[in-house]
Amino acid sequence: MATKASCQVFGHGFKLLYFGALIEQAGTVEPWVLAMAVAASMIGTSLGKTILEKLSDLQFRTWAGRLINVLGAWYVGYGLV
Repeated sequence: MATKASCQVFGHGFKLLYFGALIEQAGTVEPWVLAMAVAASMIGTSLGKTILEKLSDLQFRTWAGRLINVLGAWYVGYGLV
């Protein structure tokens, strides 16, 4: 988990620098919004690890399938509308 998290931090950081330099409005995001995004990702990673440790493989597959079906149905419905 720590290796993946580190890779994501660097990957997102490089994307932010690269794409930020390409757009005209780079830097218009408030610093507190960026801080909240970083905090939310850290909290999500910590909570995700805790939840994953408590789930069995069967429970994980069940909940992942439900989540994928709900999101898929929402996107299909959104596309139809």
